[in-house]
Amino acid sequence: MLFKNKADFIVASIVTLSVVFSSITLYLYHKDFNTFFWGILFCLFIIYFRIGITKKQQILHVIGYALLTFIFIAITGLATLVQGSYYIILLASLVFFPLCISRYVSGGRAIGVFITVYVLVFYAFYPHLNLYDLKPILIDIFSGWSFALLFTTLCISILPLVKIDIIPPDKSIILLKQSFRVALCIIIASFITQIYNLTNPLWVYLPIVIINQTHLGLSVKKAVERLVGTVIGAIVGAVIGGYLFEAHPLTLYLCVIVIFLTYYYIRVNYLLGIAFVTILVTASFYLLKPPITLNEFIHNRVLDTLVGLGIGVLGEILIFPQSVLQIIRFNLKKSFKIMNEIFLLLEKQTDFEAVNYKITLLDSLRNEFTQNLKIIRHELITHIAKRYAYIHDVYTYTNSINKILKQIVKEDTRQIDASVFNHLAQALQLLYKVYPKLELNESSLYVVITNLTASLELLSDDYTSKLIKKLINRIIKLFKLYQVVIATPRFKPKWNPFSEPYLKT
Repeated sequence: MLFKNKADFIVASIVTLSVVFSSITLYLYHKDFNTFFWGILFCLFIIYFRIGITKKQQILHVIGYALLTFIFIAITGLATLVQGSYYIILLASLVFFPLCISRYVSGGRAIGVFITVYVLVFYAFYPHLNLYDLKPILIDIFSGWSFALLFTTLCISILPLVKIDIIPPDKSIILLKQSFRVALCIIIASFITQIYNLTNPLWVYLPIVIINQTHLGLSVKKAVERLVGTVIGAIVGAVIGGYLFEAHPLTLYLCVIVIFLTYYYIRVNYLLGIAFVTILVTASFYLLKPPITLNEFIHNRVLDTLVGLGIGVLGEILIFPQSVLQIIRFNLKKSFKIMNEIFLLLEKQTDFEAVNYKITLLDSLRNEFTQNLKIIRHELITHIAKRYAYIHDVYTYTNSINKILKQIVKEDTRQIDASVFNHLAQALQLLYKVYPKLELNESSLYVVITNLTASLELLSDDYTSKLIKKLINRIIKLFKLYQVVIATPRFKPKWNPFSEPYLKT
């Protein structure tokens, strides 16, 4: 089967059908370009307001957040009446407050992001208005909004249900920091577009908003994917535009297929999705008909996107930087605590159901740790900070301990001396206390390693005892690795900890 993912297929179908029906209706009954443009734009993005586990919940959320979006657009319209430097401050506020909206409403970050996108689109197309021009523009936008909302809700009600969990409001301070960072970056981008006379401020603003993620590594990863996808889409779009759209204008209707492919792939393959988006932007050249050539249009698109990505990434690094390393440390701390609890349960030889439950928690943390290790490679700090060179080694030892522990709990541990598990519990308790300051008390460390070494003598040669011996040796090596990590200055050229004699055993 060509399209195996049912959920993405349904989402892509909802968007594509709503675009088709809205565009046909607007063309037949309301032949105004502004209305047509905003109708299509609302069809493309209000799908992200569709949250809930029933169709009724999803439709109500779409209507509610779409109405909220129009209110923000109207407020932005009023802000365009303000002249001078105050307008930039108003624009920053109109970016900051929508991005903070998930503090007060359910639905997650996407709600605020796409309301902000609509605000920025309005600003890019109508930077300065007077009261006389504002009213007809808002009427046109409302007409497009109405048709898009009508056909989107109809498609949601007709097509099969795809449940979207309702994310509760996010009260964390991180959200406020992110919103402030983006708003400040938008101000900087606004000045840069004016100073260097960049052709389309919107293409500078959108990357700043979209790549803004919870952690620097995620943001850099998304920025790289967006840049590569934009370049690929620009090349393909230039070829298609030159040989197809320009020579045969009716082929622009093929963009319906591109819209479907965009929404089918963008969730699982962001790079490919952005490539399709850029092809759509190329097609918009023939609808907008700007006074430049296609090659200039594409060149400006890539350049403006690069500027926006640069501002966005620099903002992530300099303004309230948030590293995924903090999550890694927290998960390690949590893993050590769970292991400590498992050893205490094994010492008492009771409640093996609780032991198995804690093993599943360790597996979940390990999977999250694996994903975070992939993300942290995109953070600059990993290439200049010496301590971070050992993150993978710590993970390797912890993962190995987890695997051996899973094997041990499957065996009969009743014949094992209880003091062995007690010593293991003490060792993991000390590791748990190490975080987050990364400080090891040498006397405590000596006692733990002495007890673990003594535990080896209490074990026989049966299979379970061999597994526990293997586990003890791994934990001792993990402690010695932490000795090296703590003794290592934070920012110096990397070196291999395993070159030290005491880690070769």
